[in-house]
Amino acid sequence: MPILAACPSCGKSGNVPDHAAGRSVKCPGCQTRFNVPTPAAPPPPPADPFAFDDAPPPPARAAAASRPPAPA
Repeated sequence: MPILAACPSCGKSGNVPDHAAGRSVKCPGCQTRFNVPTPAAPPPPPADPFAFDDAPPPPARAAAASRPPAPA
């Protein structure tokens, strides 16, 4: 994916190839040389909500109908 770089001298921006990251390039507008920024690392993928873990499931709760009646 191309990197968007802007010339610090004239402000002209454009896309440069990935292999130019961290290297010096010449602005096509004013011929000033400047360094292309290195793109930030992509964020990690989100955690899988359906992944299984080693913990046992919580104990099941008893239904309310199976409780003895409350004393009056």
